[in-house]
Amino acid sequence: MKRHDLTLFCYRQTTNKANKIMPLKEFIIWVYCWIYENVAKFLGNEKLRSRGFKPALSDIEVITMKIEGEFLSHDTDKAIWTYFKTH
Repeated sequence: MKRHDLTLFCYRQTTNKANKIMPLKEFIIWVYCWIYENVAKFLGNEKLRSRGFKPALSDIEVITMKIEGEFLSHDTDKAIWTYFKTH
């Protein structure tokens, strides 16, 4: 998905929902989009991983999973991985 398409998709997911509780799936998408849009502010051009094999998940996906996992009270990496593997 191109950056413009992702930005438009994220905008559509998070607008016109005043005074409503966001469903968990939409919240996960919103967090992913927020990280996608803001990661450059924190990291600049620096990559989190610079050696080794090509990872199956992007840095943004891993950060999203960690934030969501902590939000859902999954305290270990294994618990977070298990949650996202089954959902």
